[in-house]
Amino acid sequence: MKTGVFGLNDRKLDYDGYLCGLLLPIKTRPSYFAIRALNAEVATIKDSVHSNHVTGKIRMQWWRDRIFGLYAAPSAERPQQSTALLQGLDTAIQEHDLTRRWFERLLDARDQDLDHDEMQSLHELELYAEQTSSSLLYLTLECLGIRDDAADQVAGHAGMAIGLATLLRGTPYHSSRQQSYLPEDLMQKVFPITPS
Repeated sequence: MKTGVFGLNDRKLDYDGYLCGLLLPIKTRPSYFAIRALNAEVATIKDSVHSNHVTGKIRMQWWRDRIFGLYAAPSAERPQQSTALLQGLDTAIQEHDLTRRWFERLLDARDQDLDHDEMQSLHELELYAEQTSSSLLYLTLECLGIRDDAADQVAGHAGMAIGLATLLRGTPYHSSRQQSYLPEDLMQKVFPITPS
């Protein structure tokens, strides 16, 4: 089976997620790839707008309005979606009854990230990793028909670990853009800077 538009986007922007998606049941893949493509889209907003935070906020709000609009009206009353990604997300939400809260957490974390070039504390970093990566895992579980507290707890911890590893792996790239996801409180403990 072809992975479609979303799989091609994921292959370029989220290769790890793309490979994981190939291990999912075929009927689940379109929904999974739509979710991962949304994540790739909103994750790249910060880089694409550089220091123009207003443009980033507008783009993030556009996605927020479109995603939440998918929950606003019954599917029979909603118009045809304007992009293939929105059509894929609409189908995923309808087929799997995806929880709106996971999208909210993902979009909120990405939106808040537009305002920060560094993390102040380990707690802030862990929260960001959990809100982004774990939310993707919660949605994936729902696509698979798994709604279980124990599975969600595992997904929460696994997502945080994945998010932290991804951010650490991206340290050279972020440094080149004058950004750091290394927590300031830990950096001060390891490399204390004293005023001269």
